[in-house]
Amino acid sequence: MKSEKKDNLIVLTVLALLFNSLLFSQSTNIDSLKTVLNKTGDKKIKSEISLYIGTIYYKQSNILEAQDYWHKSLKFSEEANDKKGKAEALNNIGIIYNRNGNLLKCIELLEQSLQLRLELKDQHGLALAYNNLGFFYFTKKDTVKALEYCKIALKMQETIGDKEGLGYTLMNIGNQFKSKGEYNKAKQYYERSLQLREQIKSEQGIAETLTGLGQLALDGNNLKAALTYALQSYKLSKELGYPVHLKNSSELLYKIYKKNGKVHEALQMYELYTGIKDTINKEKNRKSFLQKEFQLAYEKKAAADSVKAIEVKKIEQIRYEQEASKQKTYTYAGIGGFIFMLVVAAISFKAFKQKQKDNHLIFHQKKLVESKQKEIIDSINYAKKIQDTLLVHTDLLDASLSEYFILYKPKDIVSGDFYWAAKTISGSKFMVPGSAVPNKEHETENKKHEAENKELFYLAVCDSTGHGVPGAFMSLLNISFINEAINEKDISEPNKIFEYVRERLINSVSRDGQQDGFDGILLCIDKANKKMKYSAANNRPMFIQNNKIINLSHDKMPVGKGDRKESFNIYEIDLIPGDTMYLYTDGFADQFGGSEGKKFKSKKLIELLTSVYGFPLSRQKEILNEKFEEWKGSLEQVDDVCIIGIKI
Repeated sequence: MKSEKKDNLIVLTVLALLFNSLLFSQSTNIDSLKTVLNKTGDKKIKSEISLYIGTIYYKQSNILEAQDYWHKSLKFSEEANDKKGKAEALNNIGIIYNRNGNLLKCIELLEQSLQLRLELKDQHGLALAYNNLGFFYFTKKDTVKALEYCKIALKMQETIGDKEGLGYTLMNIGNQFKSKGEYNKAKQYYERSLQLREQIKSEQGIAETLTGLGQLALDGNNLKAALTYALQSYKLSKELGYPVHLKNSSELLYKIYKKNGKVHEALQMYELYTGIKDTINKEKNRKSFLQKEFQLAYEKKAAADSVKAIEVKKIEQIRYEQEASKQKTYTYAGIGGFIFMLVVAAISFKAFKQKQKDNHLIFHQKKLVESKQKEIIDSINYAKKIQDTLLVHTDLLDASLSEYFILYKPKDIVSGDFYWAAKTISGSKFMVPGSAVPNKEHETENKKHEAENKELFYLAVCDSTGHGVPGAFMSLLNISFINEAINEKDISEPNKIFEYVRERLINSVSRDGQQDGFDGILLCIDKANKKMKYSAANNRPMFIQNNKIINLSHDKMPVGKGDRKESFNIYEIDLIPGDTMYLYTDGFADQFGGSEGKKFKSKKLIELLTSVYGFPLSRQKEILNEKFEEWKGSLEQVDDVCIIGIKI
């Protein structure tokens, strides 16, 4: 009898959920579902509701809320011993791990989900698990296992008639053929996916497939077809309001307009794409995700320790009292639950009517967002001007070096990489950063002591923590501390300058345990004595003398808070005319690209620099830039790039 009443409550709840999901908006669904979640005591229902709420948040790209509710779903399904609910929650949490850069953990959780579905012999669930594993093994570059899993999923979906799942799997297989350059096969799978998704009216799936077909047409240089597909996807994505699809379609339109020479349209799509991308990929999402993982692990352990501490007799007594209370509750819960669902439906209907009145408000809000976005872009562009003024001026380099080049490519508008130079008169109390001419007030004193003092030229190439706006703030701070060390503290040795900057960083920005700072190289060239001193933190210059590469030493620790805090070493080299040096950050070597989408890597960069060494430095810069763009192709630039070549 108890089981029948409980089942009736489940049926009433599910019917109400279906009623809401068919009639009302996602935001209304979330409010209604949260109310039901708080009212029901059934763990299985709690698990299902939490899973559904998390899915809505995920489609809105609200990753933190999606993660929170999917973890709740996992907890409730474990308490209810519901293997199916647990498998679904593990699958979704795995996807969150991938979004936060932990692909191995993602695959581990998907494998656990697959095992549970095998135990349950859940055909729909198994097909989903095999398809998702195929997708993420493809992301991991394990193409053999990826195709194997996708083909298993494809066969199962065809057998059980799962058209929605079949649409996803066909797209995954098409992506794999596209990565191999087999465009005709890829197009066949994309078109089959589009046909299925149009049959079942899956607007989200249609938008995804149209973007895939557009990218395929763009790769084949069929710009007319690419534009048609991209515009259809963009229009549908905009109507749906799903940020991920809107990001992908606007990025595709940006590439097409750029290739067509439509500058205004390309810029408009680029701003939309970058704005959505930055919202989706906020660094705070990743940090909050990790904090949540630690919190959940702690709560699970605390709960386990608490249970062990309770005496068995007391546990049995509590269970007896709960069971007696449930017998009385079920009768009232069935009636109350039904009445509650009717109230929820009435509230939802009222909210639906109100939403119709709010459409004009949404339009004005959209305009406000666009205005704010423009203000942010304008502010960042102004920040770039400030950053550029602190980078070394060409007049100082022209006066100090016989030949040089600078390849500087920020990932975003502003950069965490920076290059800096200064000229000092050893023994004097002043220096001139970014200029070849001393301050006028010191000019007389400088000429007086010119014979007894030697001129030193400093050059630094550094990679600050982060990129974009956070990286730019760090670069400005680091430049300020380097200037302070030389100008105010009269420190001349590169290793002592690094140690001073490290202390300033630890005392100012690393007090809460953050490890912010930079990796970099600082040279000090004494042209009169034909000597060079340098210090190198987690980086080293490439030095060529007499047409031979000289292996230089460096310290494996950053300038800032790290695992080590030894003194930095200083190294000295005798210079001869014609010596060539390359100073660079890790952005070029870390760029993904090529036919297999792999990193360029440091070894390959050294080989490239060696191969261009014989050319004039201005031509070397052109070759390096061409090679970088060719390697990157259509992929996104992953980090700031800075390479400086100098000849003595």
